[in-house]
Amino acid sequence: MNYWAVLVASVISYVIMMIWYSPGLFGKAWMKLTKIKKCVKSANVFIAAFINTIVFNAVLAAIILFTGVYTFWDGLLIGGLVWLGFIVTTMYSGILWEKMPWKLFWINSLSYLLVMLINGGILAVW
Repeated sequence: MNYWAVLVASVISYVIMMIWYSPGLFGKAWMKLTKIKKCVKSANVFIAAFINTIVFNAVLAAIILFTGVYTFWDGLLIGGLVWLGFIVTTMYSGILWEKMPWKLFWINSLSYLLVMLINGGILAVW
C-alpha cells in the first residue's frame, strides 16, 4: 500500500467534504435536516475527522490492492461498488430504522460517492 497516496487521497477527501458541506453548497440543508444549530469547530473534531478519513482511504486502498486494479477507471469502478455495497446499504438503514429524511440520505451518501470515485481512481494508479 502506498501511504503517500493514502495521505493525498485523505487530503482530497477532506477538501471535497469541506466544500460539499459548506453553506454555499449543502451545508445549510444538512444543518436543517440534522437539526444542528451550530457546527463545532474545534481542533479535536478536525483531527478526529482527518484520522477517520485516513482510515477510510487506507481501507479503500487495501481493497484496490487486493483486487489488483491499476487503472483510474477500474479504481473508479471499485470505489463505486464499495460505495453501493457498504455506504448506501448502511445509510439506508437510517431511512428504515431512524426515519432519516431522504434528502439527508442523498446529501450524505452522494458526498461519499464523489469521494470514493475520485479516490478509487487515484489510489489505483498511484
